[in-house]
Amino acid sequence: RELILLGRNMNIVRSCNKAMGSPVNRVAIMAFYANRGTYSINPLLHYQPNHLQRHQFSSSSSSSTTVSKLQEGAATSQRNQLVPWHRMKWKAAYTEVLFRAQLFFIKCAYYSTKVWQMLNSLFGHKSKNFEELLEEGIANTIEAKLGFRINLDENGNAFG
Repeated sequence: RELILLGRNMNIVRSCNKAMGSPVNRVAIMAFYANRGTYSINPLLHYQPNHLQRHQFSSSSSSSTTVSKLQEGAATSQRNQLVPWHRMKWKAAYTEVLFRAQLFFIKCAYYSTKVWQMLNSLFGHKSKNFEELLEEGIANTIEAKLGFRINLDENGNAFG
């Protein structure tokens, strides 16, 4: 049910952005905040194995030393089974850098279409905005991959 509401909300934002001539880069904004949300809960970025955490136990208690030895044994078995945590952290950092690079190129495409729109409007020509180009690209991809064409109306609208 929540996904239906999320999808409907995204469609409303898309159609409003398109109707207003794409004043904001909604793709980059939604991707950035979705990434930020997953980054805050990503266990790879905050993972630190048990054998690197420091536990403070009182040395007088024999039960605490037993617990300490059990934890060291568990940590050793985990260490042998899992990929080292620093490799996971580097992989997560690499994925983050790759995402940021892709987001940068999306922003470049958005601003290049804005500049192209402004230059065309100076000379009296009409050009498509970013949302219209996205819809056209989606329709072409669906035709190439699935073999059927989405009919665009006279304004180039496919999805409302």
